[in-house]
Amino acid sequence: MSTTALQKRILHIDFNAFFAHAEQEANPFLRGKSIGVGGKADSKGIVAAVSYEAKAHGIKTAMSVFEAKVIDPSLLMINGDGRKYSELSDRLHRILVRQGGIVERFSVDEDFLDVSHVAQDWLDTLAIALRIRDAVKQEIGSFMRVSIGIGPNRLLAKMASDAEKPNGLTLVYPSQKDLFAFLDTRVLEDIPGIGNAILRRLKEVGIDSIPSLRSAQLPFLIRHFKQYGPFLYNASRGLDTSVVTDKEPLEKSIGHSYTLPRHTQDKRVASRTLLSLCDRVGWRLRKRGLVARAYTAIVRFSDLHISAKQGRLSAPTSDGLELYKAVWHDVRQIIVQQTPNIPIETRSIRLVGVVARRLVPSHVQVTLDRKKQKHTDLLPWLDKIQQRYGTRSWLRASLVNTPIKERTNGLQLDHVD
Repeated sequence: MSTTALQKRILHIDFNAFFAHAEQEANPFLRGKSIGVGGKADSKGIVAAVSYEAKAHGIKTAMSVFEAKVIDPSLLMINGDGRKYSELSDRLHRILVRQGGIVERFSVDEDFLDVSHVAQDWLDTLAIALRIRDAVKQEIGSFMRVSIGIGPNRLLAKMASDAEKPNGLTLVYPSQKDLFAFLDTRVLEDIPGIGNAILRRLKEVGIDSIPSLRSAQLPFLIRHFKQYGPFLYNASRGLDTSVVTDKEPLEKSIGHSYTLPRHTQDKRVASRTLLSLCDRVGWRLRKRGLVARAYTAIVRFSDLHISAKQGRLSAPTSDGLELYKAVWHDVRQIIVQQTPNIPIETRSIRLVGVVARRLVPSHVQVTLDRKKQKHTDLLPWLDKIQQRYGTRSWLRASLVNTPIKERTNGLQLDHVD
């Protein structure tokens, strides 16, 4: 088999300003306007995503709504719609599957597509990219935009899609000359995996560009960056051995957190919110055929101080109620420990959260407790109802008046499952 036949051809498809464009696609009134998308549209909220019009005014993601409105008083804040974004993400996934090859959903707004065994050459790969862009326009929306990067590996495909936005199409050929020519137009932080901490350390040792990183010897990088050194050495040369896979890895944890609509001193509000979150975590565990053996309870107070407490479950579970019983015990302890002289009723809570940890494949477990076993036997039927009719198709009586708003957090969907 020839070397050419083995050449990897990877595409990275990235929605541009995904949440904002989704809102502008759904509501033509918003097109051409400066908009921000967030979980809460009031002055205490955070801007999770912005339109290109807002970016032009200097508004950035993770900025407070209050600060953003000072910069641009015309900014329109829109509540995020997780179900809408999930549906659009699924449409893109179906478009990619039709192209053949291997599709890996990397996040809600980006996917990898390996067409190594589908495309005959790079021209054929470009044709696939153009078909994808046309299908996005026809099947997702004329206002939606995607940038597509093409390269001989995941790293370069990802960097190529970031090189031109919006609606870009960039191809990096596999020759060393072309690789280096492309890489040398980028800055260090354009390399996926180089965050602020690594960037700061690189500059401390005199490395301020990709060419200067490439000139550094491997022993030098290992000495200063330990196990991260080989990655930096390879990335500066456009080398990446990771593969595109359509197999979802076994998750290490599943969690949900929720910022309350208003700070509360009412432990019943915190308790019911936590129970709703635990039910959602349980639903996700059962969908994936997993049970949790441990958990983390999280509380953020009105002063923005965050406390967390880890614990082990008495038995592996995917039952939201059993998870809640353990987590709420620790949440109460967190509140008391943070304010030993202040009763729980007078401490304002801003956020509660739960993370199910130490996940393992589920297995049949029968208990002698007839009441608990009856509840366990009921869960699959409740799951069928929820799968068919959606979230809140069934509710515990105690949660009827405790709605949790669907929201987004900027990169991933939150509370969609």
